[in-house]
Amino acid sequence: MQTYNYLSNELPRELIEVYNDLQADVLKIIVKKLKQGESPERVYQLIQDKVDVYNPKIQKVLQIIFADSKKKNVKDNEKEFKQAEDTAEPVSNDEANSLILPAMIGGAGIITLLNRKIVNNAINKYNSGYSYINSRYADKDKRKKQVFMELANKGITIYESYGGGKSKNYSIENVLRRDVMYKVNQANAKINMVNYEKSNAKFIQVSSHPTARTWTKYMKHAYEDHSSWQGKVYYSGTPIEGYQEFESTCGYGKLLGICGINCYHQFMLSHAGNNTATKYADKKVERNYKLSQQQRQLERNIRKLKQAKSVYEEAGDELKTKQIQSRLRNANAELKAFCDKNNLKYYNWRTQI
Repeated sequence: MQTYNYLSNELPRELIEVYNDLQADVLKIIVKKLKQGESPERVYQLIQDKVDVYNPKIQKVLQIIFADSKKKNVKDNEKEFKQAEDTAEPVSNDEANSLILPAMIGGAGIITLLNRKIVNNAINKYNSGYSYINSRYADKDKRKKQVFMELANKGITIYESYGGGKSKNYSIENVLRRDVMYKVNQANAKINMVNYEKSNAKFIQVSSHPTARTWTKYMKHAYEDHSSWQGKVYYSGTPIEGYQEFESTCGYGKLLGICGINCYHQFMLSHAGNNTATKYADKKVERNYKLSQQQRQLERNIRKLKQAKSVYEEAGDELKTKQIQSRLRNANAELKAFCDKNNLKYYNWRTQI
């Protein structure tokens, strides 16, 4: 079974790295052309061209993410079948390719939409900056500094509207973790469910981790509290006394259930009916979840500082660049100290741009 660390730390890593590089390059284009006073029409094409240059690499990395996850999942299932001496044949690599194809197509669609939003958001930033700097009676140098500061602080965000007046700006990383991971998890879930249906197994075993989602007042369904069902064994299909149904209890197939949005749980067939779940004390779960969120915030802060540094370097602002460099050293030291103090693994790649 794929582990929490594998799902949360490894799968989106390469895409985050590529998109961080892309964002930095696009911001440099915006800053450089604002300094030169280039017309927005010309800049739009430059930004689009930059995204087009990155796109083949992005698509390749996306395929690798699906392929690596699928390969590991196929091997895990083959091992389970063999250990249980199951007479059925598990899903082969070729079968798995067919099963995950819809999710891969969906993932490619997500990337296409994300790239389009990046171009549109970037040119909107350029247009607003260009208009602000070149407005009548403006102190252009002063206004350029203000525009560069906003670019350094906010970078490129993805605006999403939900109707009813609700909207939010997400970072590119947020979108990647949420949407791409969802498709990868869905692909793995499809393989696992077909293996369960093919096998002689009567149970489904759900993974667990100490940072599982816990109940909040905003949740509408019991399955949204992932800490309540993780680590246990369930039946699917014919009821078995003493066990709960997998689909309804864990929210399988639901957006906020197992293998749904921002979920790092997975499941596999189980020939044993041992329903002794891995127990995590409520306070420990809450503490670990809080620590994981704090670590990610510290990592995001470092990436934002590196993003700001690249903007100020392109703008030729030596003083700001030196100030950001000093803050970077302190932020890195703070992150490492936080990880050491709380016995957390330090992921160098998470702070790269």
